[in-house]
Amino acid sequence: MDKENKEGVTSLVASAIQKEEKLKVAQEEKKKQKEEELIRLEDELKMLRSHNDQEKSLLEELERILAKERKRVEKQRKWSETQSQYRICLDKMIRDTMHQ
Repeated sequence: MDKENKEGVTSLVASAIQKEEKLKVAQEEKKKQKEEELIRLEDELKMLRSHNDQEKSLLEELERILAKERKRVEKQRKWSETQSQYRICLDKMIRDTMHQ
């Protein structure tokens, strides 16, 4: 082979090697980006789980408060009902006494 053919083949080989290196670099960059995205998503997942746990705790506390308030309201309703019945009874007794 003559010198020009050798240089042409060498040039093609060098070009192929450069393309292969560029491809490897591009693949490594994509892999790195995917790993970074995965780390970001894992961090976001941890944050969302933490927020979810906080909201669950708050919800449980609010449910306890609601149950306590319902009991208090029911107790007051019964007390009010008892007072109303007592008042009606007293009114009836006063009317009966006045009509005698």
